[in-house]
Amino acid sequence: MSVRKSLRSLHAATALLLMVLFFASAAAAGLGLIYAGWELGGGVLHHVRRGVIMLALICLALIGAGFVVLWSILPRIDRFVPPGPELLPNEHPLLFREIKRVAGMTGQREPAQVFLVGDVNAFVTERGGLMGIGGHRVMGIGLPLLSVLTVSELRGVLTHEFGHFVGGDTRLGKWIFKTRAALARTINNLANAGNGASEVGEVAIVFAIVHAPFRWFFAFYMRFTQALSRGQEFDADALAVRFEGTSAFVDGMKKVERASLGYSAYVRNELAPILRRGFMPPLAVGFSQFMSAEKIDSALTRVAEKSLAEAEPDPYDSHPPSRERIAAAQRLAVPARSRDDRLALELLGQVSALELAVAKRWVDDAALAPITWEKANAPLEADWRDAAKDLAPHLLGVTLRSVSREPHALRELARRQHGEKAMGISDADARDWATNTITALVFAMLLQQGFTSVNKPGHAPTFVRRDESFQPSDAIAGFFDGTLSESAWHAQLEAMSVADRDLSLVTG
Repeated sequence: MSVRKSLRSLHAATALLLMVLFFASAAAAGLGLIYAGWELGGGVLHHVRRGVIMLALICLALIGAGFVVLWSILPRIDRFVPPGPELLPNEHPLLFREIKRVAGMTGQREPAQVFLVGDVNAFVTERGGLMGIGGHRVMGIGLPLLSVLTVSELRGVLTHEFGHFVGGDTRLGKWIFKTRAALARTINNLANAGNGASEVGEVAIVFAIVHAPFRWFFAFYMRFTQALSRGQEFDADALAVRFEGTSAFVDGMKKVERASLGYSAYVRNELAPILRRGFMPPLAVGFSQFMSAEKIDSALTRVAEKSLAEAEPDPYDSHPPSRERIAAAQRLAVPARSRDDRLALELLGQVSALELAVAKRWVDDAALAPITWEKANAPLEADWRDAAKDLAPHLLGVTLRSVSREPHALRELARRQHGEKAMGISDADARDWATNTITALVFAMLLQQGFTSVNKPGHAPTFVRRDESFQPSDAIAGFFDGTLSESAWHAQLEAMSVADRDLSLVTG
């Protein structure tokens, strides 16, 4: 056994020892608090006449704190809640062929259940049972990962996850997780009990004193076990590199880093508005298109490169910084492997049904009608028209050509809608208000002129009519943030035939 593995085993054994010490100490503390409160209370009532009420409160607080601690460390049954739709071998044979292949290479049993999850993540765990006893292996694979990784890169991810089975990390992890949960419950319950008794100073002091050592131990235990987890991640990475090659692993890591940065923006800005209107566009394809859009791609590249170069390790993070994992993988002397550059999404069957099952978890199982991304603006057009109808009555005599980008002028314009309070808003808020207002009005005017809005994830809405095509969002934002000249702005307005129309006549 290597020195590193020996140290890792010692680290794991220490984590288990700390777990035993915590539960034993917490149980002893709980029972001791109850006993101390009972004995002290009995002695006080028997021997002392003055200060009985104060001392009685302290005794009750000790007993109460003891019960809070004992209740908090009581083992809970692990009721597993599926994180997404379950994937079955007969419905997704290509994916399960890959899982079986990795299981064979690593000498491990396949997971009892595999789930598709709606975030940029992949994981393995052992769930169910009491304090981790009697559980079963579970794997989760993120749909967004499948839409950006190749098959070879996905193999690297799967092998990494099986590496946690190889190292026994999931067996140890369930005990660490239970200990963390018990510690967190103890801290929270003691804090809540102390806050609830804050009107009685003596009781609050007792709970604060009892609370302190648990809080200190929690901070220490988290740092200690997270350091162990980071070592496990490096070991799992090494296994993935050994079986799948350095390039597949490193390329996959970089894609995961970018996808993690971009996915929340995709869901928030592209997907969620359409889901709220009751429609379901292709989730995975949309994310792939979003990530490949020129502006998104360049922005994510800058952020990802900065993150890889500058990110500092967090002592409470279970994963090392990506740059350290990539550097460690590149140091391994591993022969080049052949690559399968098919998109990993091709390994799934019934993609549309799976996307719908994932999305329904976000919108409370509402009925969602399928829609293409190209037509996905159609449900939003009503919002643009409604916004224009609300704004138009306040803008009598105003044209787009007459709108100034000077903050004071924008506040004067906002005052028409919001009254005198608008005069107190900041320059940035005035520009934001103007950008949103003019965008809604321009969109509504183009729709009135017979333009059709076309959508593509990662791109501003495009308005098309025969051989004419406009993307007004960029021009509007550029005018108000000062990156587009006034003459260029007016030229764009004239090209769209919206420069001199009285804005009060926009009816949506």
